Amino acid sequence: MPGGARLVCAGHAPGLGRGHLSLRPERIDLCAPGAGLMRATVLDHVYLGTDIQLRTRLVDGEEVVVRVQNAASGLPEVGAEVGLKPEAGAARLLVD
Repeated sequence: MPGGARLVCAGHAPGLGRGHLSLRPERIDLCAPGAGLMRATVLDHVYLGTDIQLRTRLVDGEEVVVRVQNAASGLPEVGAEVGLKPEAGAARLLVD
């Protein structure tokens, strides 16, 4: 992963070949920069009623969407750096 972080996920086994990491937006927690597995910059907020989607960009340029409850306090501003912390066991490897 970006920055050398390692993530163990279901479906990972030596010899499976290339794949894509799948991680549901609601299974990623926001935290302080440097405290999570990944660092990202907030690109924008999308209001979805009870939820808000934060579109973020990792240091390698990949975009990651995070979903938070609308009632969440302290929503990071656009342009803010945040840490992203996936829930344990939430990632899946989809083999190409």
